[in-house]
Parts: sequence; structure tokens; C-alpha cells
Amino acid sequence: MLQVDKADPPGQLARLGKDSLLPMPPPAGSGIGDNRLREVSTPLSFSGFTAAALEQFAPQLRQLGLEPRQGISTGGAPQDVMGDPSKLQPGSMISVELMTGDMSAGADGTVTAIDGNKVYAFGHRFLAVGPTSLPFTRSEVITLLANVNTSFKISSARELMGVISEDRNSAVAGTLGTRAALVPLDIAVTRNAKPVETYHMKMVNDRFLSPYLLQVRCSRRLTPLSGPPGQAA
Repeated sequence: MLQVDKADPPGQLARLGKDSLLPMPPPAGSGIGDNRLREVSTPLSFSGFTAAALEQFAPQLRQLGLEPRQGISTGGAPQDVMGDPSKLQPGSMISVELMTGDMSAGADGTVTAIDGNKVYAFGHRFLAVGPTSLPFTRSEVITLLANVNTSFKISSARELMGVISEDRNSAVAGTLGTRAALVPLDIAVTRNAKPVETYHMKMVNDRFLSPYLLQVRCSRRLTPLSGPPGQAA
């Protein structure tokens, strides 16, 4: 149980995140003159986080090639049952779940190919950290938000499907029917030594992502409860 009485200043959290999480910055682009190809950012959906929290950490996320956005809440964590592999096929949507529970964070992508119990997805890197262990779920697309700059899908994570074990430049790869070891995270928020709210989550056990997710989660801008009653953070 992590008890939060007074959060660190946002600037300190930002510095910690910037220094501790830089596995591989996105390529600056390639080309000749003004004609350049740039890598498309991976959408990273946060549910239960305030806009202020995302804005505070957005620059660091973008340095990693991720595009933070506010997601939707489906009323809790994805179903803790192993899904039917036959529901996945090339073109299906999956969500790599970084945090689940009262608040969640996940990266959506498309299945490229399935070979037996092996699945290949995204068609590009996630963080290019190499060997990893990240749970992924089947995901259902709810709607598409069209935008001139970057259109994106709003989706909802469903049942567990397996574990992403490789994060390479050209794709992510994993195994169906397996489970990743997650770290339980319980946070109690107090004001004047009195309990105000408690959050229960699980997050990935990853040397790059876990410390950063914890910083975002404990940001004082996360919830209006960090300020005086009736005053948003």
C-alpha cells in the first residue's frame, strides 16, 4: 500500500521521468530536403486520469514515440479470463495493457499475423526495448474520431489473450494463452491525516515503464482530491 499525503512538485516528477525513462527515442525522420518520412506515434490511452496529468507528462511520452490521449472507462479492469484465440485474426485490434484497475493505460494496435500460438502485431515498434513481458487483450473498436492531422480509434479492452514478449523495430511479438506477472499497486490518498480515497491497480513489471507509470499515477495533478475541497488540481 502506497500512502500519499503530499505529492512531490510536478517539476520534480517530470525531471525524474525524463531522466529515468528513455529506452529509445523515435527517429527524427529520413529523407532529402523538405521531403521526410516520420515514424507514426503509437496512441497510448489513459482512463481515469485528468487532462492536467496527461499534459504534464505528454512531452516525455512524445519523446518515446507515444501519443497520449484520454480514453474511456469500461467499469474496471479487462476480464481476468483467457480469451478464445480464434477471435483474433490478422486485422484484429489488440491493446497492450500497461496498467489496469481503477485507472488504466494501454496502447492499441493491429494484429499483423498469427502463426500457431505466436502473434505479431503493430507493424512497428512500441518502445523498442527488446525482450519484455506485457499483457495484451482483445480490443473492440467503438468509434473512429476523424481528424485532419491524426485520426484515431476509441476502443475498449476485453478479455486477456496473452503476453507480448518481444518489442522490436519492425513489430511486437508474443504468445497466446500465457499470462504476464503484474505488480499490484494500492494507493491511499489522505487529507489532514484522514483517508479520502483509495485506488487499486495492477501495472506491468518493467524496468522502464513501471517507475514512469508510478510517477504519473502519483502526480498531484491526477485528481481534484489533491487540492482543497471543490478545487481542481
